[in-house]
Amino acid sequence: MCSGHRYLGGFIGDASSRDEFVSSKISSWTQTVRQLSLVASEKYSHSAYTGYTKLLQHQWTFLQRVIPNIDVLFQPLENEIISSFIPALFGASSQESCDDLRPLLALPVKSAGLAVPNPVSTCAGNYQSSTVMSSHLLLAIQGKIPFSFQAHNDTCKAALHGARAGKQLTNESTLSKFLSSLPSPAKGHPSLARAIERATATGMWLSTIPTDFNGSVLGNQEFQDGIRMRYMKVPKDLPSKCDGCNSDFSVSHAHQCKKGGLIIRRHDEINYELANLMRLAFKKSVVRAEPRIFNGSPATNSDKWCRR
Repeated sequence: MCSGHRYLGGFIGDASSRDEFVSSKISSWTQTVRQLSLVASEKYSHSAYTGYTKLLQHQWTFLQRVIPNIDVLFQPLENEIISSFIPALFGASSQESCDDLRPLLALPVKSAGLAVPNPVSTCAGNYQSSTVMSSHLLLAIQGKIPFSFQAHNDTCKAALHGARAGKQLTNESTLSKFLSSLPSPAKGHPSLARAIERATATGMWLSTIPTDFNGSVLGNQEFQDGIRMRYMKVPKDLPSKCDGCNSDFSVSHAHQCKKGGLIIRRHDEINYELANLMRLAFKKSVVRAEPRIFNGSPATNSDKWCRR
């Protein structure tokens, strides 16, 4: 005897059959997260992160919108995210934990997070939003009111606006509580709170889809170092001494040392990128990364112009 069945991406039936169906879906997603973690830790952390945030997590978001009371079933998925996926994004070792950052990482990128929400805590909100948005349609199907496309559209827009406003308030409250829970910075040491506040305006590189055509693909170490520096964690594989002045090396020293060449290299990267964008807009022959200057030789000299 059948006690339930999948219907339009959701499930209709008794609670035990529903839980069995949802658990099978969660088991599949958990395995996918585990595979993405391996991809992120070995070579393609940027692509793995994009695949997770732009595609994978929206699959269970849909399920949460159409089936109520399934939040507890998502705990194995959340455990896999905490134990494997997030450490892989940070390039963390087995001894390094990122659990203290989990509430922050669940926030959107513009709220200093990584847009990796906890699937257990999003169930109730997603189902409530979906119910409110489809309320006019539900009443019309039940024959309680005549269906009006305009009324249905207005209901969806109002519910969407209210859901976004509510999420914004929740995100701001979560960020404020997290910042207030941080210890006071020691004198002479950078503040994690300051880095997090700065991260609210510096996350566009996380939201950009990596493509070879646009040159927006970050290497594995480059992406992991960016994530670690976003949350005041020391990048991996830093040298112990500066190759320019032989001082103790650190992120702060790399930004200040004028002998090691990192400042010039950072300037050149921006310079070459701007030159490349201008070559796409104009002819290649009219764009140079460095200007040609007059070297003071006679005008009859064919080599009177040289590159600086």
